[in-house]
Amino acid sequence: MRFKIIVFLVACLGFAFSLQAQQPDSAKYSLQLLAPDLIATPNIDVEGLSAWFSDAQDVLQTHFSGGKQPKRVAAVFVTFHKTGKADVSLGAKPALDASVQQDLEKKLEALTTYNTNLFDFSMVIWVQNQDEEFGDLSALSPKIKVPSSLDIKAFDELDLAGKAQDLQQLARTELIPLAAHYENKADAAFAGVRAMGKLLENGGYSKGRIENVTSHSFDYWRATVEMEPGNQLIPFSKMAMLMAEGQFSFAERYFLLVKLFSSKGSLPALYREPLQAKFDSFNASLSEQVNVGIALNDAGKYKEAIAHYKSLLQIVPQSPWTKYELYFSEDGLATQGGADPAAGWAAAKVGIYAADPLYTMDVHASNGREGYLMFKRMSITELFKDKASFKQDLVKYADISMILGEYGYAAQLYWLFSLNFDKDVTGDRNIIAHFLYCLDKLGVDGMASNFKGDFEKEFKKIEAKLKKDMENDPMFKQFDKK
Repeated sequence: MRFKIIVFLVACLGFAFSLQAQQPDSAKYSLQLLAPDLIATPNIDVEGLSAWFSDAQDVLQTHFSGGKQPKRVAAVFVTFHKTGKADVSLGAKPALDASVQQDLEKKLEALTTYNTNLFDFSMVIWVQNQDEEFGDLSALSPKIKVPSSLDIKAFDELDLAGKAQDLQQLARTELIPLAAHYENKADAAFAGVRAMGKLLENGGYSKGRIENVTSHSFDYWRATVEMEPGNQLIPFSKMAMLMAEGQFSFAERYFLLVKLFSSKGSLPALYREPLQAKFDSFNASLSEQVNVGIALNDAGKYKEAIAHYKSLLQIVPQSPWTKYELYFSEDGLATQGGADPAAGWAAAKVGIYAADPLYTMDVHASNGREGYLMFKRMSITELFKDKASFKQDLVKYADISMILGEYGYAAQLYWLFSLNFDKDVTGDRNIIAHFLYCLDKLGVDGMASNFKGDFEKEFKKIEAKLKKDMENDPMFKQFDKK
């Protein structure tokens, strides 16, 4: 008798198939697919995977069946690819003889190739005889080789270059194909969502085109409006594009929106914990490297600091922090020779703000408006320190983004506020008008017709308030006195 398939939920590991042989003296098998259903379903062909497992079971039965076998639990960790042979790692407790281990792995690797639909996909085949308990990979010998894409400990062990590569690879080979799959499946009535799916599928976001095909695109905003309130697939898509292009700092700002506003069980919500862990680990490694340069700079070793930052930018070319510290050291060296600091900053900030338009540092202001914008930018660091005012700080964050001219991020927030926040959070203002005002500043036409209101009048009110707030700001007034 072959096996039967029963689907069940495994805590922390997602969905799994439990496949058990029924004949006497045979081992028991369980197959865990290490992904939730929303991730697994578009990526695997159940019939093909079942056939591969059947062949794998035949290989394993030659060793693990029979009453004379010692009590043992084993696991075969398999990673399938879109093309090519699978990677196989076998471990057991107690450990197998080296010759048996090698023979089983060789035979498993030689099985007829099973390939995924979209991206790499891993599973674990658990083999159990004589009621030996199973479930702990770390207890097996030799150590199971788990890809860094699945194991945060393995990711932590990577150097900065490896972590950056892993994040980009995750976006390009998993997040973007998944988002494209579900966006392309949208009903034809949702033309914006389907347009985003085609964009992702065709790679139309690459070569510095992300803002053109998102913030400045009618299709992007139509898709945003078309989605259900708790499904943040569109900002998730932009986050993935930014990750794919190495703009991790700006990507994290979109990840914040995905974390906060995604409904439980939606595709973006499934990536909350794994992405947070990877971003945290990446940032720790980046901080360690940037701090090496800061120490050199603080010791007056400007040339060494500059060389360090330039080397670091070969690894993370879109790191605004590294770009900023490079400017700081170059400025230190230049001012020793009497150069004008303002000239260096004018050139440096272009690259810094291109990497992350909301990077919080600014160092030079020559008039009231620039002084006002400088301190607004720096005030971002004062947000989100008190949980009691978190929502109000999000509104401030949107307002600061709009003031700084980052209309795309501001619009994304204002739209989310319109769906999720009451006036006790947003105040007595027209949030939809703020959303549409940002789109107007981005040059996106045609969206206002979907909403009721005199938006030209509303836009004038918004601009009047922006002007009044700036002119009443103490920093602006300070420059005005000069």
